[in-house]
Amino acid sequence: SMIGDVNLFLNDLDDIHCGEIEIMIPQATERHKGYGIETLYTFIRYAIETLNITRFVVKIGLQNLPSINLFTKKLQFLEIEKSEVFQETTMERRVDNDFIELLHSKTPNYEIDSYENLIINKTI
Repeated sequence: SMIGDVNLFLNDLDDIHCGEIEIMIPQATERHKGYGIETLYTFIRYAIETLNITRFVVKIGLQNLPSINLFTKKLQFLEIEKSEVFQETTMERRVDNDFIELLHSKTPNYEIDSYENLIINKTI
């Protein structure tokens, strides 16, 4: 069953290659199992290779230290803004060769297949 979701918002009309990423795993029992980071590695790679995203932004509540650590330590996002009013931090990660190498090393079995092939092969 589904344990959460990940989204990419393309809402900066001045920068069509910028995506605001969001991940949520609401059940505490499903957190800290590696699902979030594995999903992010795969989803971000897809966004770069298929949607031509070159800059990612994330907004995280200041109290959400696990998410802040996830994005700063594992994905090397940097803080670009902190809002005391909204109690959130805004971080970004620009796509460069180091980031692409990281994503490739973390997603060695990454491939895109058509929905039709998945149905025919009954892998879903």
